[in-house]
Amino acid sequence: SPPTSILSNVWLDYNCIRNGQNGVHNDTSLNHLYWGVGNISENPLFCSGANAFYLLPNSPLIDAGNPQTGWGIQEYDLAGNIRIADGNHDGISRIDMGAYEYQYLAAPTELAARTGTNTIHLSWTMNSDRSLSGFRIYRDGIAIGEITNSNSMNYIDRDFSQSDTLIYRIAALYGQVESMSADSVTVVLEYVANNDETVTALTGLSISPNPFANNTQIRFALRERKNKVDISVFNLKGQRVKTIVDALLDKGEHLANWDGTDDYENPCKNGVYLIRYFESNQSTYIRKVTLLR
Repeated sequence: SPPTSILSNVWLDYNCIRNGQNGVHNDTSLNHLYWGVGNISENPLFCSGANAFYLLPNSPLIDAGNPQTGWGIQEYDLAGNIRIADGNHDGISRIDMGAYEYQYLAAPTELAARTGTNTIHLSWTMNSDRSLSGFRIYRDGIAIGEITNSNSMNYIDRDFSQSDTLIYRIAALYGQVESMSADSVTVVLEYVANNDETVTALTGLSISPNPFANNTQIRFALRERKNKVDISVFNLKGQRVKTIVDALLDKGEHLANWDGTDDYENPCKNGVYLIRYFESNQSTYIRKVTLLR
């Protein structure tokens, strides 16, 4: 049976509680709940995985703690960060709700990929005003490796034995805390026989960012001697929108750009388009890309 002789008083201020006041279970009316100020019942938007209970950049818990200072809070959060800080750079230095103070963690940018013989070479850039511990590499949503040298912004994925479509992302590491991932890069691997027919060639094509707003980069490599390359954009009706490349190119890595316009430099409508890559004496590759202005 519920207790009948317990008397307790609980004051709640600046908490995030699911279902608000109705989310507090009280066995007896002898226990008094004082629902104070600053309480919210929104989704806290915690990170997931290894970063569980860290706050996402749009979490309502940021700058939502007690605005008063000097009331006995600990100077540092559980990750060792200063407790009262302007982590989201909005000009407000106020404690966040939760065990961890939000810290802006810059993510890698300009992620690119190129293919080699049974390898994929990833590279990226990094600009951060905080001390980095390294990087974590994801392939198809699964972590496949870590780099502990924060100055090394290259990674080689090896030993591919079949055609495949792979999606890579890179996250920066700040201690045990992980940044948001860089824009993904998609690599399509195809084993294609060359003129010798005793040697197989690995051809890769990456488009990044995707989706994009103003410009997307199309990176590809020619493994053979000079070849005719045609890269064009089509709408979903199969109509050619723009010719990006139509030229003889030498062996090696190449980069093309699409700025979201048609052949007459008119802006294209938002939506999904098809980028067709054709190389003489090789297969044709078609990749989807999404334009979001």
